[in-house]
Amino acid sequence: MPARAAWILACSIVAACAAGLGATEQIWDRIVYKGVTYVIRREYPLERYFAEFPKRRVPPRPLCTALRRGYCATFEIRDLRLIVRDVEVRNLGDLDASPPAIEWESAVSTVWPYKRPFHADWFTGTLALPYGKRHVESEWYPLGVYRTFMLLDIRRGRLTAVRRVDLPRLFAAYRQTEAGRRKVAHWLRSYKGTPEAWMEPSLRWDTLRWAKKLRDPAVIRRSEGIRQVRVIRDL
Repeated sequence: MPARAAWILACSIVAACAAGLGATEQIWDRIVYKGVTYVIRREYPLERYFAEFPKRRVPPRPLCTALRRGYCATFEIRDLRLIVRDVEVRNLGDLDASPPAIEWESAVSTVWPYKRPFHADWFTGTLALPYGKRHVESEWYPLGVYRTFMLLDIRRGRLTAVRRVDLPRLFAAYRQTEAGRRKVAHWLRSYKGTPEAWMEPSLRWDTLRWAKKLRDPAVIRRSEGIRQVRVIRDL
């Protein structure tokens, strides 16, 4: 069997296994904010663009379990606008290497066939950017989890607010809400005998989803663990 075909077959088998286990950490999109590069967790702004312009989606490449969407995008906040700097795909390199080499290749010209800046004006939402050090909680999270996040509120491709989140303190407020109480009760039923200290990291995405919905500055001021850093007028 040719080397390329063997590599594609191997990737497909691994992908099928990972789909069943749901264990593969994804390669997240990135964003540059004030000169610092962050990863964007669990949000893919380009997917809404591809839904509107499906013919501009990057051509499919050999399957990679860590990149199921097929690309990795790099964004930048420039003059308060959300700009797409690059869209990269993974390309097979030296197949004789062990393991076979995988290289990155830019595909932004396929996604955006114009010379002007690629302004993500279709996107409205909140981007969660982890920062600081990972904290190891338990054997559930051998790589550790982030405890601090920066939330960028975006409206029609423009930055409108920046918030910083301390997850342990915010979780204490979240579990007092009706939704939080339901989640905590479900977790306690599902993981009987598990140390309760593991609850906060395992429910961190539910806590963040709740935090993203907090828009009223008065509510934010009363919420422990979340701080409004910057509010920007709509332009």
